[in-house]
Amino acid sequence: MAPRKCPPRRTRRKDKKIRRADDVRSEEIEQLLYRCSYEGHAHHKSEPGDFGLDPPAQPRRDKTLCNIPPYNIVEKAAAEKMLRCGISRKMFSEQHGDGDLPEYIWYVRATDGAVFEAKLGGSSAGKYHGYPLPEGDSRRERILSVWKERES
Repeated sequence: MAPRKCPPRRTRRKDKKIRRADDVRSEEIEQLLYRCSYEGHAHHKSEPGDFGLDPPAQPRRDKTLCNIPPYNIVEKAAAEKMLRCGISRKMFSEQHGDGDLPEYIWYVRATDGAVFEAKLGGSSAGKYHGYPLPEGDSRRERILSVWKERES
């Protein structure tokens, strides 16, 4: 008797899905704005800038760099503002793990439509690092579409 073949498993991870705006309460937004902050990661920088990274910069070829053209995010304050804007626009994944915080937060830059993803997992609870999603990334179009729907 031949072994039974299992159907292929769906690989879409729940934590990569954008939360429905209707499911997010204003108190939750306030809590996330209070608890979440940006610290950056050396793998996504070719120069340390004012991010205070240790090691100062350690780019990996398989990572997108946010501080080079066309992205040019060279100041930590700009990255922090993007993170907070993504939270305010309710552009984040389901909460889980680290203090029940979302694993991902997304932002779309108005000037050129560049899409950025911030991922939980910094040096302490509530710290995020971010990176641009390149043109060919499969999630990019979905994030752009939802961002536009939620314009205020």
